[in-house]
Amino acid sequence: MADKQTLISMVREDMEVYCSDGEKVGKVGEVNIGTETSAGQVDTEERSFFQVKRGIFGLGDDLYVPAEQIQEVTDDRVVLACTKDELSQVAWPDRPRSSEEAGTDLEGPAPGIAAYGLRNKTQGPGSGATGL
Repeated sequence: MADKQTLISMVREDMEVYCSDGEKVGKVGEVNIGTETSAGQVDTEERSFFQVKRGIFGLGDDLYVPAEQIQEVTDDRVVLACTKDELSQVAWPDRPRSSEEAGTDLEGPAPGIAAYGLRNKTQGPGSGATGL
């Protein structure tokens, strides 16, 4: 299986995006490929993610999916590593923040879900969480 940097490099604008259970999520918009360090790790200042435009004519709430959530990329589609039900429990409504904004350590382990603006629906009203 290809690593996440290889998979994100295969993602192109207007590709269809699906959950692992075959449910369509939307279409790819912007693609941001992070910068690799000399050790082969992605610099957390430049996270790899792609935008998913949702809704009719892409007018729904966009998602900013981290590269770590890519399960597979084919000629015309991106498959996420989550089901529709799992996606409805979490969302990536915001562009990923830099390590300074997220409070992560560049020398530490891979960034946690907070670094990607991940929000759980259980956070309550006003949390910005969105379902499908």
